[in-house]
Amino acid sequence: ERIGRNVQRPSGTALISGLVQSSDRTDQLAFDVIHKHDCFDKIIAYSPSNSFAKKRLIGRSSRYTGLLDVLDFAEGTEEHLISKDGPLTGVDSWLAFDSDASSVLAMAQAAKDAGVKHLVIMVEGNVDFGPVEALLKDTDVTYSLITLGGIEEGTEHGDV
Repeated sequence: ERIGRNVQRPSGTALISGLVQSSDRTDQLAFDVIHKHDCFDKIIAYSPSNSFAKKRLIGRSSRYTGLLDVLDFAEGTEEHLISKDGPLTGVDSWLAFDSDASSVLAMAQAAKDAGVKHLVIMVEGNVDFGPVEALLKDTDVTYSLITLGGIEEGTEHGDV
């Protein structure tokens, strides 16, 4: 039903959650790719620690690409993110990486309540997105619900 619908290109403010939380990776590439499409006036990196996120994202690359000009930071827990007074107010697009499978319905409800126009939820493993689709079916929220397998650095024996 939603596939044939004319969907406008995302714009305005994007909030990205679920990244810049691991010391094993920088997550810079994800922000660079999102910024490269030149859709958003503001990109908010939401994480448990602003100082950690800034160490990961502020650097030569973000200055040269112009990401630094649109990048902002918000700090808090996942519970605060989906609360009524959370940072989703005024956000046009929410890209939720590495989401908890048990909270996808609450995330969709929070996005709907906050007036988010575009929602992307990425979850590792098998998830029933039926309740989320039912919640968002007759709304103006465009959404993508993605399940991913686990990502590994390589095999135990170095084989491909």
